[in-house]
Amino acid sequence: MPLEIEIPSLRIALQYYIIDEAVCQTRLDQLLLLDVRVNALEHLRTYQNCIKRAFDKKVKIHEFNIGDLVLK
Repeated sequence: MPLEIEIPSLRIALQYYIIDEAVCQTRLDQLLLLDVRVNALEHLRTYQNCIKRAFDKKVKIHEFNIGDLVLK
């Protein structure tokens, strides 16, 4: 389940008149941590793309035709 669905925004929380200060502060802290998680996810995707490019450089493309003998 996406994190945005699990942690409703502060605006939605205030819309439902949640006036408990501790609850509002907890939601705000969770939303701030969400930014950190998004940044970490972007960093991970960048790293994975770098690793993929390095791996793809070493791959040799082979074309096989019907009837070719191949080692299975």
